[in-house]
Amino acid sequence: MDQWNVAWIDQYMNEAALHGAAAIVTYSLEIGYGSYSDDMINMQDLCAKDVIPCVSISRNHYKELSKAIKEGKNKATLEVDNVMEPDKGTIYNVVGKIKGKSSDQQIIVSGHYAVYFNGFQDDSCAISLILSMAKAMKDSEYTPENDIVFVCHGSKEWGAIGSQFDWTTGAWEMINNAHPDWAGKTIAMLNFELPAVYDGAKQGEIQCDPDFAPLVKEFVENSGILAAPENDIYPDGFNSTSVDTFCLEDGGSYRASGVPHSVNIPGFDKEKDKNWNRDRYHTVADDKDTYNADVMTTNLKTFGTLAIYVDQTPALKLDMTATCDDLGEALNEDLAKAAGADTEAYKAASKELRASVDSLNKKIDDVNSRYEKAVSDGASEDELTAIRSEGKALNKTTLETFKYIQDHFIGIILTSDMVIKHIPYQSNIELISDVTAALEKDVLSNEKEQNGALDLAGQINVRAEFGYYSFSPKTCKASEESLLEDSNKGNLFWGTGKGSKLADTKDATRSLLKKSAAGEKGSYSEEIEIYNKALKAQQKEMTKTMEAETKAMKELADSLKAKI
Repeated sequence: MDQWNVAWIDQYMNEAALHGAAAIVTYSLEIGYGSYSDDMINMQDLCAKDVIPCVSISRNHYKELSKAIKEGKNKATLEVDNVMEPDKGTIYNVVGKIKGKSSDQQIIVSGHYAVYFNGFQDDSCAISLILSMAKAMKDSEYTPENDIVFVCHGSKEWGAIGSQFDWTTGAWEMINNAHPDWAGKTIAMLNFELPAVYDGAKQGEIQCDPDFAPLVKEFVENSGILAAPENDIYPDGFNSTSVDTFCLEDGGSYRASGVPHSVNIPGFDKEKDKNWNRDRYHTVADDKDTYNADVMTTNLKTFGTLAIYVDQTPALKLDMTATCDDLGEALNEDLAKAAGADTEAYKAASKELRASVDSLNKKIDDVNSRYEKAVSDGASEDELTAIRSEGKALNKTTLETFKYIQDHFIGIILTSDMVIKHIPYQSNIELISDVTAALEKDVLSNEKEQNGALDLAGQINVRAEFGYYSFSPKTCKASEESLLEDSNKGNLFWGTGKGSKLADTKDATRSLLKKSAAGEKGSYSEEIEIYNKALKAQQKEMTKTMEAETKAMKELADSLKAKI
């Protein structure tokens, strides 16, 4: 099984069940997960309904079984001592708090204690880090302005059945059901993943939501309180340009509910000592051998200081012009016009929104500048409290704006990247156009240039189409049904309201695969017709989505004008 390059476990399982298998026993190919050694057993979430038992073994286990089969030993007994009891299990999110001078607002510091095997880096080190941060704050007798809440999340790795969005469910339940009140009062979440892995980087980096990036930049460049990396572990210091977050950590669940967040850069995909993610992720090799004390200490100091920096700043410095930039960059004007979208209205609304956000930013900067001057001038506590109260009132508007942006502009590509909502349609339109152009040139595949029809078709629907290259339509349909809102309503958690309608191109793609396998060449008119029909449907969906985005931009701009 190759979950790294081909497909997740759900498709292997569903395909096996379709052909009558009572269970499947899988091992990871050396080019996939668990490549650290042939003794590795890799475990993942299922992202599907519980259809048949799935058991993971190592490559060495496979070699033993393969040898036995070749020797004619074709009978074996499999004993699995594991009971699945949906809706009967309970896991807890563990919470501690350092009370601030006021509980009107809070900062969350978090990691997850749900792990596979030892889970040393992922994510036991994070739990150690947040407990160390809490202890350091208590030992130093730091009294925060706002509550600082330390959360150890459960159900991060797997917490649901029958959903492609089955991880980080503990965090989702926390912010949506256990504490929905946190959404309107949490000014920042600092989350941690693998905080003691060294990836060979020359500079330290911080990952955060785009609107949080200007705050990070100010913190790194101008705060004057950021300590140098421990023992020069990052010789070039810290990069003030942050990296966008994605969906593999608990911050995504909070962001969807309107909580701005940042996370350390795990560094697990860098080419240092091979690749931590491919080698050790979710295996017994996630152990203390990879622990780097300098990275751990650097993350502790950096994010502990960032928490204090946010806590001491009265007006939260979120800059939603980052969203305006993303909305502008997301517009492919030629494609949008061809689809029938009103690009002029879209651009005008974006300009109007930017002006309103600029006004909000000026107010934020004014509050913070006056507060900084007041502190410098030795102002009375009453004067400082009055300015902080202004900041709190403004923060309500800032957080409401951030939440509105998440609801109306931010979508998720499959279960991975957060993007402007019309981007998946735009991407499909480009790909389908390129596929039909290749077919019209009679180029089915081009190994060197990778621009043949079949080279491109697998990328449709953000590579969901690639499933049809290896699996049956029924198996692929099962995966899609667990992904989409129409077929899996109420079971998408942090993916709720974030998806898009897939392009219906599978019949054409499967036909091309059959022709390629048979060595057929010639007319592709039927396939082109299917692709063109899907193209028009995607254009329609993109136009509809852009209309909604345009309307939302205007509404948000008007709302900000009324509040500022």
